[in-house]
Amino acid sequence: MTTYVAIVFSNDQTVTDTERQVITHALFSSGCRYGVFAGHACGAWAWALDTSCIESNPDQQPSNEAFTMTTSHKAESVEDVMFFGLMNTSFASHEFDRFLVLFVGPRAGLRGEVQKAIKSVWSQGHVG
Repeated sequence: MTTYVAIVFSNDQTVTDTERQVITHALFSSGCRYGVFAGHACGAWAWALDTSCIESNPDQQPSNEAFTMTTSHKAESVEDVMFFGLMNTSFASHEFDRFLVLFVGPRAGLRGEVQKAIKSVWSQGHVG
């Protein structure tokens, strides 16, 4: 399974705990091993991905390969969130070269801010 970092911007305040758990379970099941969460209820999003990881093993002891890190970034700029997600998420045996940016709910201009932030990190020579 190819592993990756999910950078999630939550803009929809109507997402329920059940919906959040379904989304994070799908992320975990598809190989997400680091979740970077920003926006509304970012701590709840991180907790939901942590829960998906823990529940992946009947004894609630996930393997090293399944182990998943999470961070929440309340009130941080899009550029700071993207920099962290692209540059500071490798750990232990996990060296990531695949990234998913997920928008949960609309926010005017967010896509452009994310694209600008990615270009900024690339232009600094950090990502190639």
